[in-house]
Amino acid sequence: METKREQITTEVVFNGDRTYEIKRRIEGYKGDKAILIGLYPTIDGDNITKIDSTQLHLINHMKEMGLSEVRIVNLYSEVFERKPAVSQLTYDTENFEYISKAVNEADTDSCKLIIAYGSSLGSNKMTNTIKHNLLTVISKSRIKNN
Repeated sequence: METKREQITTEVVFNGDRTYEIKRRIEGYKGDKAILIGLYPTIDGDNITKIDSTQLHLINHMKEMGLSEVRIVNLYSEVFERKPAVSQLTYDTENFEYISKAVNEADTDSCKLIIAYGSSLGSNKMTNTIKHNLLTVISKSRIKNN
């Protein structure tokens, strides 16, 4: 009989009702790192053990994708339990700068970029502006060749 133990740690960078990053790491596993860009977070500093469906799928496939760590950042930093109305979304300059810094500081040899916001809010002018600005940041970053 065998016993195997693996631990996934979670770190959350937040300020009040805004979450800037959720980091999931498989301790002791050697793999690549990734930055996943989503739409909005469901986790804040008070519930860091919560796993939404996107994160559950990600965790289930991290090893399959060769990932030991994923930094999850979002276009919007407000935390929502359910899909928000467009009127609830607000642009957060500090969040955009946080994402830009994460992308620009990424190690291009061991970091993958996963864009996971899809075509959500495709007709929302503010969201499209943020997506466009983010793609501009990505195209100028060192991570662009991965």
